Amino acid sequence: MTVRCIRRKPGSPQRPAVHGYTRSDIMHVAQSRYHDIVAVEKLGYRTCWIERRREKVGYGATPEPAEVATPDLHFSTLAEVAHVVRADVEGQQAGR
Repeated sequence: MTVRCIRRKPGSPQRPAVHGYTRSDIMHVAQSRYHDIVAVEKLGYRTCWIERRREKVGYGATPEPAEVATPDLHFSTLAEVAHVVRADVEGQQAGR
């Protein structure tokens, strides 16, 4: 896995690549299932949902999504994501 940070929302479905990366190279990481995960999944990108409200009732300040989206990865915090990425990078370096 190669980790690159692209600090912008994915482009339109007609745009085949962003900064030379294709949709299969990009994973959109976000907290809002309503604003991000459902919409970005429809565009064909992989998604990682940071469910900060895990084990709490309701959706907080965002509306309940009308559609259900299943993220490719699901964590409670960005620290969990960083831990997984760090372990993966260290594993790759050890395998060299």
